[in-house]
Amino acid sequence: MVCHRSEGAPPPTKPGEPGSNTTPRPGSNTNPSNTTRGQKKKSHRPMVSLTEETIGMGLHRRLTEDKQYDEILPKLDPKYTKVKEKDCVYFRGDLKVTVKGASNLPNADGRNIKAKFDNLMRPKKNKDLSDPYVNVCIDDIKILQTKVIKDELDPVWNETFDTEVSHEGTKMFFWVWDDDVIGKEKLGHASINLKDIIHKKVIKQKLDLFTPFKNVKPTLDVEIEFEPVSEAVGEFEVTRSYFPLRHSGEVTLYQDACCLPSPAHQHISVNGSPFTARSAWDDIAHSIEKAQKFIYFTGWSMTHDIRLRRDSLDSQKTKSYPILGEILKQKANEGVNVLILLWDEPFNNEEMTMAGVVGTNDEITRNYFANTKVKCVLAARKKNTRGMLETLVSNTSFSHHQKIVVCDDADASCGTVGYIGGLDLTVGRYDDQIHSLFQSNLNQHQDDFYQTFPGINNGSQGPRQPWHDVHARVTGEAALDIITNFTERWRIEAPAEDVFSPLRIVPAMLLSQPTTFHTPLTHSQFMDTCLADLPAEDKDESRWKIQLFRSIPIDSAQFDETKMNCLQSKHGRTYEASIHRAYVRAVRNSDSFIYIENQYFLGSAHTWYEKGTPINRLHKDHKIFIDDQFITSSPKQYHDISLDESYYFTPTQEDSSDEESESHQLDVMQNYLKDVKFLKPFSWYHTPRCNHLVPVEIAEQICEQIEKGKRFAVYILIPLFPEGDPTAPHIQEILFWQTKTMSMMYRKVAKAIKKYEVEAHPCDYLNFFCLGKREQPPESILKLQTSDTPAANMSKHGRGMIYVHSKAMVTDDIYAIVGSANINQRSMDGRRDTEVAVGCWEAEPDSRLVSDGHVQGLRKGLWSEHLGQYEPVFDNPSSLECVQRVRELAAKNWEAYIENKQPENTPGHLLPYPIKINKHGEIAPGTASGHFPDTTAPILGTKSSYLPSRLTV
Repeated sequence: MVCHRSEGAPPPTKPGEPGSNTTPRPGSNTNPSNTTRGQKKKSHRPMVSLTEETIGMGLHRRLTEDKQYDEILPKLDPKYTKVKEKDCVYFRGDLKVTVKGASNLPNADGRNIKAKFDNLMRPKKNKDLSDPYVNVCIDDIKILQTKVIKDELDPVWNETFDTEVSHEGTKMFFWVWDDDVIGKEKLGHASINLKDIIHKKVIKQKLDLFTPFKNVKPTLDVEIEFEPVSEAVGEFEVTRSYFPLRHSGEVTLYQDACCLPSPAHQHISVNGSPFTARSAWDDIAHSIEKAQKFIYFTGWSMTHDIRLRRDSLDSQKTKSYPILGEILKQKANEGVNVLILLWDEPFNNEEMTMAGVVGTNDEITRNYFANTKVKCVLAARKKNTRGMLETLVSNTSFSHHQKIVVCDDADASCGTVGYIGGLDLTVGRYDDQIHSLFQSNLNQHQDDFYQTFPGINNGSQGPRQPWHDVHARVTGEAALDIITNFTERWRIEAPAEDVFSPLRIVPAMLLSQPTTFHTPLTHSQFMDTCLADLPAEDKDESRWKIQLFRSIPIDSAQFDETKMNCLQSKHGRTYEASIHRAYVRAVRNSDSFIYIENQYFLGSAHTWYEKGTPINRLHKDHKIFIDDQFITSSPKQYHDISLDESYYFTPTQEDSSDEESESHQLDVMQNYLKDVKFLKPFSWYHTPRCNHLVPVEIAEQICEQIEKGKRFAVYILIPLFPEGDPTAPHIQEILFWQTKTMSMMYRKVAKAIKKYEVEAHPCDYLNFFCLGKREQPPESILKLQTSDTPAANMSKHGRGMIYVHSKAMVTDDIYAIVGSANINQRSMDGRRDTEVAVGCWEAEPDSRLVSDGHVQGLRKGLWSEHLGQYEPVFDNPSSLECVQRVRELAAKNWEAYIENKQPENTPGHLLPYPIKINKHGEIAPGTASGHFPDTTAPILGTKSSYLPSRLTV
């Protein structure tokens, strides 16, 4: 049980003692005189106190303040020392760790039943040796993991890991484990103080491993290189990336599938010229119709009967445009190679539902193109592991999320044009900046009604769900990289349909003269072959700098073996996570402001809780869990927790006497550390593995600018809630993690304001927004919707959220990243959902960065759409005046949005996200009910008691 002590209250006593604020554990006997006959008297053992330092800096650093246990712990770990708060540092920068090898490791195989079972399940040439691997942790947060080496006591890994870190801690730990079919066994560990790493920058050391095994002296050989953020070179290029920075080609940035002329655009200029917004789907349709050699698609979803071109006023003209499926079949009949690679939704088939549980329509699309010249392949998100359960979970939990159209274009640089971003060519995605709720159902959306809110199935029942997205068009060498991404995926996902055989390799489709290749080309050979055939003008350096990024594992792409050093690995599985690196690099390079639009915003779970805060946190190395209650190996033995400045853990071991030998105390402590278990079932679900760094890096960047005395502003646009029923458990849990992320960021900013004595509020630096729309509903709907359900209220009030599906970020009006990746672990991890994105900026011939070019045009165009106007103050987003004006306009829009009277036309759609922030950074719901308008869904979310967190993070 966790109790909070109020200010001025007397200090609590220990659990079970008179005056204690904890209740006795069930079945316990606090009165020694009441012991049952034959029952041994329980000794009152010293309590293991976990202080605020412990909670904030990792359990293994300090297990007790009790003098008796301070004497025991050094014998458990000779390197154990007391850790004070002053030893905790913030470890932020670029880290390179090389795990070379180990020697004299203990042999853990064959010495217990579990190991013998492992030998039976996994036959080996030599069955009596350990299978070691290494986990690298910053305190209790795992950041790196080597591959497993079978049957070896002197393993050689020679694995090098490049990663970004943004962690508070004291030490870097190296845990060496023996891998088993069931679980693992600790072989030894060593540690290095983070202060030493920061000070020395480079460490090459053979570490002595502390091990529970006798008569062995194992060592581990490691090298560490660290570059703090303060010393990093401020460049946008992500070095050592699979796809290098490209210096040719052009980029077009889109807001929404269709962008109509707007009066607000008159006040925006790009490179001194009037701003003109283009329509993404019009340009995609034009490129498809123009293609002569190939058209390649990847998508989370694709619907054959949508129309890429539509008329906002004339419904008959809209119907006259051909559907996408007919265009593709016609191009295939003309000899164009049309390939489609879609995610195979696991719960979508003829026996279940053809449309799919999440509405991908993949089976419908495949059946439509069956027996035509269009090749449509459905690819499940596979993960090849030794564990059947892990493979099943991955196949059903994760998806292929890339959204690409790439085709030949004789007029484009490198003869290729690629489209990349958040837009799938499927139902509900077509929208313009008006984002109509009802009116567009008569023309643009007459055959494309889309709404995921329960109770509204068609346009006669209520509003459609407006859709907002950001997309990009790329030409030049980066477009060839997009082709490489497609071919690498096709060779893995569609081996039976491999049209990229030696005689039909992609370069042969691009080259001016027919060329025969007798072996498949690597990515490097492909680029060299294509570039050698290009006209001179296509090789010239352009104003644009473009780089392609991905999140993708080796299970989903056939990587170029000459570029494996540009990839990452964990537990022996190779993957690419360059999107995460690109986001972190861009945030660290930002100087004045960051603007983000994303469907999700959650992460950096290792920073969600502060020292002294009750948390659900797992310390895997000692198997200690912190929660409301504890249980040991016996289900009747509970451990209560009370909280003042400390957490008290009260083991209920039965002892034969009050006096114990030191060796017995050592055994009890070891068993305690081994046997403590979580009381709640499936407790591992409740501590999400969502440690990507984007949110914490944004918060730290704000704090860094506050320390320097500079203005800095962050604007983050997200949906009001994830699409679907906001009361559903999975949506509520996503909102719960989102709230944890926001709370962490605001607390950090509030602390920096207080520390550096700045007269400010956290919202002067960081703000979250969403989009909403009011529109007068037709009389037919008002007559139909007479009940008091959430769907009826939404329809009667004529309001609904505009669903933000964008995955884009702009920093300082200089750099933009646009793609398919959400800001959550699924997209950033590299081993979960497959994603693709492009980072780009403009530079003058003398390398000066352009801050008034097309990247600024995208940001200004989006702001003019969301605010319904554009004012000169918006030219300086970092200024306090701009922040306050944006908040003022959003607040007016919110008041109009939540009014239950007849809707008024408001010029803008931007709403403040419905939360309240106090000066300490604490979050509360922004509505009186604590629920989203027209719903009973809590704004701050609730944690599910049964869903696996990997589904929601």
